[in-house]
Amino acid sequence: MFRLNVYSFFLAMLILSFGCAGIQPGVDVESSLKKRVSAYWQHKINKEFSEAYLFESSDIREKVSLSNYIEVSAGGTIWINADIQSVTINGDWADVVVKLTYAFMGFYSPKGGITRNIHDYWHLEDGTWYHHLKGPKKVKKIST
Repeated sequence: MFRLNVYSFFLAMLILSFGCAGIQPGVDVESSLKKRVSAYWQHKINKEFSEAYLFESSDIREKVSLSNYIEVSAGGTIWINADIQSVTINGDWADVVVKLTYAFMGFYSPKGGITRNIHDYWHLEDGTWYHHLKGPKKVKKIST
C-alpha cells in the first residue's frame, strides 16, 4: 500500500512538472516567432513565393492575389540571406530585426550582395505569427 502511494505521488509530481514546463509563454512565443520568421525568409531566398504568401497577414492576402504576390516577389530583388538579429515582443505584435543580404536584378550590386538590417513586423493571430508590412497603428514604435 505504501509503495502504491509513493508511486502515485511521483507520477503526480512528474505530470505536474511537465505541465508547468509548458507554461513559459515568453520562451515558447519567441521560439515560435523565430521559426516562422526564418521559414518565411527561407521561402523568399528559395524563390518559393507561393509558400511565403501563406505567412502574410490576412490583410495582405485579402488585397493581393497569390498570382500578383508571386509576380511582384519574383521581379527585382534576389534574396541571398536572412539572419534574425533581435526580437522584441509587445503583446501580440513583434518587431524582428533581420539582417538581410540581397541584390537587384539588372543593377550592379557588390559581390555578395547588399546587407542591411530591417525591421520586420509580425502579428500573432489565433496562435500563429503572420508577417505585416507595417507595425501596429495604435501602439508606440517598438524599441529594439
